[in-house]
Amino acid sequence: MSIEEFLSNPEEDKVYVIPDNEELVELYRKQSDLPTDSNSEEADDSIEPKIISISEASKSLEIVYNNKTMLRNYSNMTRLD
Repeated sequence: MSIEEFLSNPEEDKVYVIPDNEELVELYRKQSDLPTDSNSEEADDSIEPKIISISEASKSLEIVYNNKTMLRNYSNMTRLD
């Protein structure tokens, strides 16, 4: 196998694949088979979003802002050296 053959894989030339109508129908059928009732025994309720207060969110944003400012100042200090 030559280097050109190795580097030019014809399978990688496909950027996207347009699904057939049958594939789309099957995809939507599978999605409609999923339980939609939250009281259903089959429903997955193991992942629940964590509810945070406004003060917690504010503190987190303040930490991110302070870290970003600190990193920016550090970057400016290293440029001066």
